[in-house]
Amino acid sequence: MMIRQIGKICRVCTGEYPPISYKNPEFLAQFMTEKGMIKASKLIGLCSKHQRQLKTNIKRARHLALLPFTTINAKMTPQELMEFFEMHKGKAVEKEEGEEMEEGEVEEEREEEKDKMKGDKMKGRKRE
Repeated sequence: MMIRQIGKICRVCTGEYPPISYKNPEFLAQFMTEKGMIKASKLIGLCSKHQRQLKTNIKRARHLALLPFTTINAKMTPQELMEFFEMHKGKAVEKEEGEEMEEGEVEEEREEEKDKMKGDKMKGRKRE
């Protein structure tokens, strides 16, 4: 007699996974793709009831900033981010201090930029 496999059994129902809660972001993160999308229940192995619970709890965790909306480029630690911002903040301050212009020079520069933009637009047009 051949035994037929009925289907997957939900891992939360069997107790293999802990109860789904937004308070456990590490657990919820394993059900998300790298782009931040929620994986399908066929891939995860959850029943429809627990898939809906997972969806609402992931959205709650995102809203409370426990989970990011996307995980791409989120590989920097908070310390690295602070160093990055401090480094770029210093460059911006140096640039402002080093380039002291008078009001007339600033206006002339803006007019030159506008003229360049107009010239670029005119080059792209066909002459009749």
